[in-house]
Amino acid sequence: MKKAIKGVSVKKRLSSPSPNFFNKIVNTGLIVGGIGTAILASPILLPTLLTTIAGYLVTAGLVASVVAAVTIEEKVFSNFYYYFKFERCFMSNLFFCC
Repeated sequence: MKKAIKGVSVKKRLSSPSPNFFNKIVNTGLIVGGIGTAILASPILLPTLLTTIAGYLVTAGLVASVVAAVTIEEKVFSNFYYYFKFERCFMSNLFFCC
């Protein structure tokens, strides 16, 4: 079991590369969300069940995309974690905490 990568901000997670499987989930989630949005934005009156399902499609697609987008590869941040930990200690003049 791989250990979790802690101490990485959301901004860095979004800008880092994701594994290929999660890139496919991001694209699929955006497609599902787009289909749901197209159904909700249609100019004709649709049955209540269809609009409810479309709302769920939008929500599920966008949540899946966001969760998959913040997934990062462990190789990318193995060196950065120790660098930022040292930088934090250096900036606070607490060399013993490293």
